[in-house]
Amino acid sequence: MADGADAAVVDASFENFNIGTRVQLHTQRDTGTAEHFSTLIGFVKGEFLMVKCPIVRNTPFIHHEGEQVLVRAFTGTTIYSFGSTVIRTLLSPLYYMHLAYPHEIRSSALRAEFRIKVSAPAALEYKDLTGATAIKQSTLVDLSTSGARITSEELISVGSEVQLSFAVQPDDIEHAVRAKAVVRSASRKPAIDLDDPDVFSYGLQFHSLTSEDQTAIRLLTYERVLSNRQNIA
Repeated sequence: MADGADAAVVDASFENFNIGTRVQLHTQRDTGTAEHFSTLIGFVKGEFLMVKCPIVRNTPFIHHEGEQVLVRAFTGTTIYSFGSTVIRTLLSPLYYMHLAYPHEIRSSALRAEFRIKVSAPAALEYKDLTGATAIKQSTLVDLSTSGARITSEELISVGSEVQLSFAVQPDDIEHAVRAKAVVRSASRKPAIDLDDPDVFSYGLQFHSLTSEDQTAIRLLTYERVLSNRQNIA
């Protein structure tokens, strides 16, 4: 269970990891590869890590003593990965486990600002040509904490103020986002058939995300990037 050869080996320290860092755990079982998200809750340098047991359908996923685990973590612009072994799983008072401290950690840098690919419905609120407020359906194409790209059949001018409402589901928990934004770019895809409408693509810049919205989008970003870097838009 090794990552790609483009990853660089770095010193096996956890100076870049904060308590609460999201991690992805890969294990190989008879039924196939199991991939779950969890949280780093502590470590003793050179000895062991403490990680919460992943929760799957409201039930802790139990890793067995001696089981090999590939751990991936994302800290803003870098993906770290390392192999480890489950030392023990503790069921009381909380579900967590001890993992062997890694001998080496591999790192792979990402660009500072990136978006993840999504395909989700969104409600777009804007002022139409008469100045009246209109709410229309649109499709969310990519997403980051700084903005998004959507497609819509509505014609909106660059520089317009809009509000985009959509839902994200980090950890399978739905979080509703209502983001005020400004239209920074626009392009048109002409309809192929005469009876079909043109489709417009808009680049939006957010300017009123709450801390809860930012956290939810960031968690979703971590999950998508850790599971597959092809999810980067």
